[in-house]
Amino acid sequence: MRRVSHRLLALSLLLLLGACQSGLGDCDVPSAQEVVYDEDGHPAYAGQALLYSSCGYGTFCHSTDATGSQRLGAPRGLELDIDPASYDGSPGEVERLRAVQAHAYGERLTIWTEVERGSMPPGAAGDDLLASPTRPRYSRLGEDPLPELDTPEGRAILRNWLACDLPVIERTRPRDDGQPVTVGTVVARACITADDCPGAAASFCFEGACVPCTGDADCEHLDGLPLCASGTCVPIADPTWASIYEVIVTPTCAVEFCHGDDEGNNEADLDMRGLSESYDRLFEISASEECGALGMALVVAGDPDASLMYQKLFAIPDGEEADSSVCGYRMPYAADPLPEPWRAAIEEWITAGAPGP
Repeated sequence: MRRVSHRLLALSLLLLLGACQSGLGDCDVPSAQEVVYDEDGHPAYAGQALLYSSCGYGTFCHSTDATGSQRLGAPRGLELDIDPASYDGSPGEVERLRAVQAHAYGERLTIWTEVERGSMPPGAAGDDLLASPTRPRYSRLGEDPLPELDTPEGRAILRNWLACDLPVIERTRPRDDGQPVTVGTVVARACITADDCPGAAASFCFEGACVPCTGDADCEHLDGLPLCASGTCVPIADPTWASIYEVIVTPTCAVEFCHGDDEGNNEADLDMRGLSESYDRLFEISASEECGALGMALVVAGDPDASLMYQKLFAIPDGEEADSSVCGYRMPYAADPLPEPWRAAIEEWITAGAPGP
C-alpha cells in the first residue's frame, strides 16, 4: 500500500508539473532575455517591460503606491512594479524588485490566464492608462514600440518570459559599494540620440552606444563642442587664461593624481587648482626635482619657447622623453596630445603677455 501511495503521489506531481508546463509552454531563454529600452534609454527585458508598463508603471493598478480608485480593482498584495532597482550606482530598490519578482513568479499562471482572457489590463479604464502620455514606451533600438498585450505578438513575449521564470534586469551599472547583483543582471543604459552623448567620451550614438569621434566632422552636431580630442568632442579655447583654465586645465591637469591632489601624489609639486591661484604659480621657477635644474618658469610672458608649460605640452614628441632643453615627458602624461586649436590658443595667450583672469 505504501508503495502504491508513493507511486500515486509521484504521478500527481508529474501531472501538476505537466499542467504548469502546458499552461505556459516552453521557455526560449534568448528571447526571454531580449533587451528593450524606454524613451530615456533605460533597459528592461521585453517581458519585464510589458508587465511593468501594462500593469500600472508605478502609478496605477498593480503599483505599490496606487491606492483606492487608482488601483482600478487590482487586489492589494499583487504589486507588479518590476522595473529595474537602480539606474545609477546606488543599491536602489533591490528588495522591492526581489519581492515583486518572487510574488509574480508565484502568480505567473494567474497573470497569464488573466492576460489570455483579455481581462488584464482591464477594459476602458485600462485603455486610458495604456494611452497615457506618462506611460513608459519600450522598444527595440531603432524600432517601433513593443506590441501590446492585446496582440498575439505581445502575448507571446509575455508568455515566454513567464515560462522562463521572469528574468529581470536589476540595474544599469554595477553598485558603487562593490556588492554583487542578487536579483537580476546589469545592462547599461543606451543612448537614443546623439544628444545623449555630450560629456561622454563619444560624439554620436550608434545602435545604442556612444561612439568616440575620429575627427572634427563627427562633432559638428554638438553645440559648443566642435573639436575632436582623444575620441571626445570638446570646446574651443579662447586665448585667455579664464578660457584656457576652464576648457583645458580643469579637465586635463587639475585632477586627482596629477596637478590637483591633496594626498601627496602630485609628483611635479605643482597645484593647478583654482583659477587665480594657479595663474599666480605660472610665473614661478619650477620647483620639481625633475625640472627645477633648468631654472625655467612655467610661463614667460611674451615667449612661448621659453615657457616650460608650453614646451611640456607641445615640444616633446609623443611617448618620448624630453631632451636636455626641457624635462620629463610630454603632458598630459599617458594621454593624447592636446588638439592643435588648443595649442594655438595657449601660444597666442602667452605671446600676448599672458594676461591674468
